[in-house]
Amino acid sequence: MAREKKRRSNGRRSPLAAAALIGAGLMITGAVYAGTTAAFAATDTQTAATSTLTVEDGEKLFTANCATCHGLDLQGTANGPSLYGVGELAVEFQMSTGRMPLQMQGPQAPQKEPQFTEEQILAISSFVQAEAPGPTFPDEHVLDGGGDVANGA
Repeated sequence: MAREKKRRSNGRRSPLAAAALIGAGLMITGAVYAGTTAAFAATDTQTAATSTLTVEDGEKLFTANCATCHGLDLQGTANGPSLYGVGELAVEFQMSTGRMPLQMQGPQAPQKEPQFTEEQILAISSFVQAEAPGPTFPDEHVLDGGGDVANGA
């Protein structure tokens, strides 16, 4: 005796229809989310050019990341040298090349990927320059390329 197949009633859907419905719902939700985040990103008025960190922000970053070795007063500790007289130019160089902050003590700080953005680095270097002045960035007229090397200018 052959087994008789059960027939579906007219109101029931296939099990695949439920999966298709869930998939369509997820696709629509993802599209709406992507559209709204793109819209918010396009209307964000704060850009890298307009958002600048202050010397106070640099002090906070320095305290959180550099003061353990260089001291809260920039006088240095047994683990790091004093930053008096170093200036913003040296701080920017050491941080933008990834040499600072150090991963571990050694005779030479190895170059690695920077841990801070350029804006954060400039804020920390401005703080060091304000607290312990030293060499600063060259003026624009020095960097304009209009000098004469042969004549010492």
